Amino acid sequence: MKKFSYAFSALLLALSLQSARAAEAGFEIGGGAGINSLSGWDDATGFQVFGAYNFGDVAPKLNISVEAGFWDSGDFEINVPPLCLPGFPCVGGMTMSANATGLWATGRVGYTFHPMWEVMARAGFDAGDDDGAMFGAGIGFNINDAMQLRAEIVERQNISSKQLNFLYRFQ
Repeated sequence: MKKFSYAFSALLLALSLQSARAAEAGFEIGGGAGINSLSGWDDATGFQVFGAYNFGDVAPKLNISVEAGFWDSGDFEINVPPLCLPGFPCVGGMTMSANATGLWATGRVGYTFHPMWEVMARAGFDAGDDDGAMFGAGIGFNINDAMQLRAEIVERQNISSKQLNFLYRFQ
């Protein structure tokens, strides 16, 4: 485990020494995984894929983009206890599952507070099983000029997501 920790630290140091990136206009694609929560149900692990157009820096250190994608929440599960009435045999007692999918679109604003780090916020709409407004916030690490790793929290009507996404910028 120590060897992995040293190798990972060296990789992060090498990546952080690369040139800083000013946001440039252009197309981007991405995808990732998320832990999704639905009140009363067990958490589910899902995925998403998306495309974006980044308008570049609209002010010093401030960039905006539009993003659209598809997401799948994964399978939520809930255990339903059996129904037992006096004098009758118990019935039921099962595990139920549910899944949500959908298309979504958001506007995203990012602020580069360090050459390799960006904070971001998003607002938009989900047009799927959990349709309605969606909002999010997160942080991005620019691996290099073409790649970013993002950690985000996204809130939909009923489902909350903790996501780890990878973004590729076409140059």
